[in-house]
Amino acid sequence: WLCAERLAVQYTVQITYLGASLPSYRCSHNAHSCTHKSLSIALQRAACAAQMPRPAKRPRPQDAREQQRDAAASVLERSAYNYGSGRAAKVEACARAVRAALLEAPLRPAGAPAKLMLCAPKGLKNEHAACAFAAPAKVSVVGSWLLRTGLKRQAEMDLAVELPDALITIKDLANGRYLAKRCAYLEQCAEVLREAGYQVTKVAFQRDARRPILEVSDDEGGAVKVMVAWQAPAKARLLLAPSRNNVRAADGSCVQPTPAYNAALLGDAALDRHLQLLHGACSADAAVVDASVLLKAWLRAEDQLSRDDGPGGFLAAMVAYHCASSVRPPDHIDAALSLFRDSLKFLAGNEWSSSQVTLRGASSADAAWPLPSLVDGDINLAASLSLAAAAELSDCATRALEAIRRDAPPGAFSLLFTPRSRQYDLSVKVPLLGGDDAYAASLATDEDDASILGLTVAQAVGRRVCATVERALAGRLRRPPRWDCDGDAITIGASLSTDAWRQVLKGGAPPTDEGRSFRAFWGDRCQARRFKDGRVLEAVVWEPPQNCIGDGWKRLLPQRSLAHALARHEPRRPASLDGAPPGLMRDDAGHVSDARTAFEALATVLRKGDGPLRVDHASPSSPHLRGTSWRVIRANAKSGVLECLDGVVRFAPSDAWEKLPSEARDAASLSLLAKIVPDAQLFAGDDTVRPHLLVSYRGYAMRLAPRLITRKSPRSDDLAHLHHSLLRSLATKQPCMPDACRLLVRWCHAQWLSDYVQQEHLELVCAAAFAPLASNSGVGEVPASARSGFVACLRVLATHDFSNAALYVDLRRCADDARPASLAERASLVATSNRIAADYADDVTPCVASGALARNAFLAPPEAVVWHLLVDGARAALQTLEDDDALWGSQGGKAARQAAGAFVVLRGDVVNTGDDVRGPRALRPRESFRNLGDADAGAFVQEGPADAFARKCREAFGDVALFLRDAREPKRMAVVWRPGFDGDARQVLRAVAALGVSVVKRVEVVG
Repeated sequence: WLCAERLAVQYTVQITYLGASLPSYRCSHNAHSCTHKSLSIALQRAACAAQMPRPAKRPRPQDAREQQRDAAASVLERSAYNYGSGRAAKVEACARAVRAALLEAPLRPAGAPAKLMLCAPKGLKNEHAACAFAAPAKVSVVGSWLLRTGLKRQAEMDLAVELPDALITIKDLANGRYLAKRCAYLEQCAEVLREAGYQVTKVAFQRDARRPILEVSDDEGGAVKVMVAWQAPAKARLLLAPSRNNVRAADGSCVQPTPAYNAALLGDAALDRHLQLLHGACSADAAVVDASVLLKAWLRAEDQLSRDDGPGGFLAAMVAYHCASSVRPPDHIDAALSLFRDSLKFLAGNEWSSSQVTLRGASSADAAWPLPSLVDGDINLAASLSLAAAAELSDCATRALEAIRRDAPPGAFSLLFTPRSRQYDLSVKVPLLGGDDAYAASLATDEDDASILGLTVAQAVGRRVCATVERALAGRLRRPPRWDCDGDAITIGASLSTDAWRQVLKGGAPPTDEGRSFRAFWGDRCQARRFKDGRVLEAVVWEPPQNCIGDGWKRLLPQRSLAHALARHEPRRPASLDGAPPGLMRDDAGHVSDARTAFEALATVLRKGDGPLRVDHASPSSPHLRGTSWRVIRANAKSGVLECLDGVVRFAPSDAWEKLPSEARDAASLSLLAKIVPDAQLFAGDDTVRPHLLVSYRGYAMRLAPRLITRKSPRSDDLAHLHHSLLRSLATKQPCMPDACRLLVRWCHAQWLSDYVQQEHLELVCAAAFAPLASNSGVGEVPASARSGFVACLRVLATHDFSNAALYVDLRRCADDARPASLAERASLVATSNRIAADYADDVTPCVASGALARNAFLAPPEAVVWHLLVDGARAALQTLEDDDALWGSQGGKAARQAAGAFVVLRGDVVNTGDDVRGPRALRPRESFRNLGDADAGAFVQEGPADAFARKCREAFGDVALFLRDAREPKRMAVVWRPGFDGDARQVLRAVAALGVSVVKRVEVVG
């Protein structure tokens, strides 16, 4: 590289970078100027030339914390209100104009008196107050606007109008006079603003009708909220302590404390102080702002911000402030995530429902507030939060903490902020009738109703009916019921436990003075019964209805208990019940238990039968018998359609079997089984179906496949009955699991994937959701109802990272309460391409067991394109859980319809629509049984015309297209071309139509 002569030197530079040879660049320089520096400049210019291809950077795989950081930033960008937008400027201009209009308004005479109806003792009239208007002492900005913690579509500027000092006296604190004057003054403010040209609407503040506020908007698009504040002197704060009574009759007969009423008055006196507290915290630590936004967005997604007895945005910000500390990570997003996690831990711990919690940096209260309580001096910040709401909030926070742990699957954090509706097993709707003064006063006549003094009629009725529901369902509830005001009615939601809701005999107190209350509550339904331990207790006994089949009537015990209690204690308010307890579906009325009884009876006959070899076991392996099939199982005499129950019959081990070839061994075992079972039909089987027997027993069609146990027979032949027994054991521990699986199977059919995703695959997805400790599903809380279990299965499909690891579940330890030590080791044995697998035995590699009649003991994994359709459908379903058409009906299978290149429409006379198995008999092949007469012989559900046509299409053209359909309603079939198909599509479609010339109505080409 050195030049000794003063000559023009030409050199060629060949740059090699990361193994890639780049173009050569020729540079000409003077000999004296060819220094090391000039050469470096030449190399740099050559490397930065436009024509030089730049090497692609290898993306570094993100860890879970980085993914959560990116997801949190996306949620903040999507949820936080943009305070620099044009609408924000209009809101601020409107606030300035409203403030000026109120401060500069002249004096006004007293207007019409404001009427306030509160629950009070008899003899106390409702307060009527009228007041003249004087300019407020101060108008200040409060709420989330200055804190910058508002959400999109919910961020409004709040203006606090401070009442004149001469308006409120100490005597006004009692019997709602302050609230009545507050309403009267607010009406005067509304008239002032209407005269100034604003549109004014009165709404409840934080869903409390006793404390209304004004929503003010102008013609320019600005909108603000006007609320009321007042300066409470020290004597007023002493009188509004939680142990003081401020709603009493003139004779002073009622002395019970009124903490809910006192907290409502103190809430107006602390607006400005709490704003200063939060503003200082948000200014000092920006993570409090982002954590408050995340917490509010999560509460809005959980549908908690709109509840009458639930948390509000102010309480969420206070929780974030309470959980904040001075030590935070340096990164802004990491600090917000850490504070959001700490807030969820505080909510999940639910400490304020068991003891009084003092706000960070505040002084403790002198008197104890009713729980839940987050106390700031003499104010309970959580006064409007009920114990039931706190318990439900704790459950939601526990689930959320599972989604933000380090080993959570990708996408789990973002799903926290996906809107979801609240689900209850039972809901009660009670009308609000008789809203006059006498009716409101009669609510507080008993001593038990002293807690509702000072409340509105809706609040009192909600609490009263909630107490009745909680007492009627005592021992059957998973958490206390919640109430919500819905127009002119009160709706109560109850979540039932999964193990104590079938109690036929419900014991109470002994028949002494303690039992009088129990007998008074239940009335003639209560009886004195002697229990096994010798005690004589008052008990509620329920008898089965007449002509009842099976034990399905026990599932209606919560409804019967609730209907009896509400009819007895709320006679003026006829209640309507809706919903179902865990495990109840409309097509399950004891039929599964009857089918199991029939199969067990046949198994007893087989074990006692005479033959050369003894039958060791007859094990069921049908989804009907484990309650996960979408079809209804009914006896032949009741439905006219015969469903098949599959089972495995295992003979005693014998060395004689090893000397026979496999074909001869199958024929011999089949003939031996036919000698034991009377009037059975033999089926030799084919390439996909094992030899089996078809027999009708007690009105049920059963298919029995023999199994021969020898030293040379593979252990995997018994996976079908293992799959059944392990799922049955899980269903015993989780009674709502079968119904959740049936919902998942029905949903899979609605996605038009009936022929490509097998029943066993979906059962393992459901097992992974209901046994999170024995799987890598990432589910936090075990679902408590069929509906929540179905949603959990959708979340497993939507959030699990199938591209990096298959979904694994250890069925052997699903019922255990501890995580298996070998979980990670066994899960690593499953190839990613398998997508889902289960463990049945230690000597068998994790797999998916096929049915009892399948030739192959293992199911092949679903195709990649089919599995992607299933996962995409699950992600879309989580957004439309309340849309029945999108889940089960005409709107289902959206991904299949969008990807379809053509639709094959079937003739209506050959399609059995609906999921009821009692379809037209003529459309199903008949099977005659020698042990049944012509009158009892039913149709055998096998392959109908639509099923046969779909199978022929897959066999003939499965290599070029997918043929997707809904087996429940096979009106049409979607043709999805496989990637890389470049043939004549119309020619294939003509051939498809020719295959089903007797069933195809027309072919629609859409792409």
